[in-house]
Amino acid sequence: MQDIFWVDACSVNHHDQTILHRCALILHETIETFEWVFHTWLHCMRGISTRGILTNQAASMHNALRSTMPETRHRCSIWHITKKFSKKLGKCKGYNEFKDDLLNDIYDSLSVPEFESSWMAVIHKHGLEDNVWLDGNFFASIL
Repeated sequence: MQDIFWVDACSVNHHDQTILHRCALILHETIETFEWVFHTWLHCMRGISTRGILTNQAASMHNALRSTMPETRHRCSIWHITKKFSKKLGKCKGYNEFKDDLLNDIYDSLSVPEFESSWMAVIHKHGLEDNVWLDGNFFASIL
């Protein structure tokens, strides 16, 4: 039973309550499995897809979304991204210092231009220009 994955879709209503819209237990995180999940969702919603969706960074989910709900805006969950900081960046010199600067930028920026400007300042300040994980692909996943 350890290889069964829980997939859910939630939102928050005007009373700040979490609402569970759909869920599934799946055995494999493949494109085909996620296409089934999203097609089933579309069937239940009479063909109306969601405007936006936040997910982890699974390529299989991203590809399934592109094929089943191409008009839906897909973004990676900032929670999933920041949970990877120690794994992806933990061995870099000055990790604890620049991690705090990055998190402050992520959570304190009030606009996309402010975020991008501050992000680049942090990257330059800590000499992280050559870090592949922090390149322009990072922006594409969260904006």
